[in-house]
Amino acid sequence: MACVPQDGEAVARSIRESPLKLQARVEGKEVHVPVPRSAPPRQRRTLLEAGGAARLEASTWCADQTAGTGCGGRHTRRPTLDQVKGLVKLVAQEAEKSKGSVRSARHRALDAVRAAIKAKDERLRTEKQVQALTDRHIQEVERLKQAKDRELEAMR
Repeated sequence: MACVPQDGEAVARSIRESPLKLQARVEGKEVHVPVPRSAPPRQRRTLLEAGGAARLEASTWCADQTAGTGCGGRHTRRPTLDQVKGLVKLVAQEAEKSKGSVRSARHRALDAVRAAIKAKDERLRTEKQVQALTDRHIQEVERLKQAKDRELEAMR
């Protein structure tokens, strides 16, 4: 990952301190994050002996490939099962934080509506609109979480 030189150490430190337990290092303008192989060495050797070289090579993974930018083969293998589980857990935690933020925004909006609008009919109509927006945004967060879960499930 290329970054601004002064931000490289901060990015690497954040990755190292994340729950993913990856060891990032800065080399010039790039932050390198080696991702452990998904299969133990003996299993890889067995796959190669059984003619599974094509399947093993097809299992390479990197964020650049999923983003469609292409990596040029510089990246390592798929994340381990434990790392994928950690990512799934992290996605769930972030989704809950997002839902909490949406609910907090709803509370602030409802308080503002109650303070600004005195007519009961108009206030109720506006509160329903706020609730509809809240529901829509929470559904969007849930949709994004499920999409990411499916993507992570495909890595297993």
